[in-house]
Amino acid sequence: MNNQHLSLNSSRAWISAAAIGISGMLIALPAIAQSTQNPTSPTLEGRWRLVNSGERPTPPVDPQATPITAEFSDGRLFGSGGCNRYTTSYQTTGQQLQVGTISSTRMACPEPIMELEFRYLTALQGAQSYTIDQQGLQITYKTTEETGVLRFVAEPPPEPSSFIIHW
Repeated sequence: MNNQHLSLNSSRAWISAAAIGISGMLIALPAIAQSTQNPTSPTLEGRWRLVNSGERPTPPVDPQATPITAEFSDGRLFGSGGCNRYTTSYQTTGQQLQVGTISSTRMACPEPIMELEFRYLTALQGAQSYTIDQQGLQITYKTTEETGVLRFVAEPPPEPSSFIIHW
């Protein structure tokens, strides 16, 4: 009986640990969106999609182009500039935001997309501060050419159904 009890308890412990691990994976991803959508919690952590940039008119871009994104996670910032992937570091002090040197891939895309990407990455490099409210994330920037605001909306996390678990 003791061996069965021990075996049953071991099985329960393993199943509980597996359930905690699985639920931790599934809960961790939605927590990103929750933290970025909570206006009382000014955390940058999460996935964002650019909806408006700068003070000048945005160049026309093919609607099929890759969305411009920013994902903040543990001091790292990465995403898509519309054509290329980029990565950098970031630091915050209160609402102040400092972005490190940006590295990106070097693919070529049509000129309107490349121009928008260049302007976006230049503005991001000049980040000064940020705010988060019901409309999303706003990053105020200053470059040698302009001062403006990058406006983002929260991106939902990947669908949990994309995870396949085999037992």
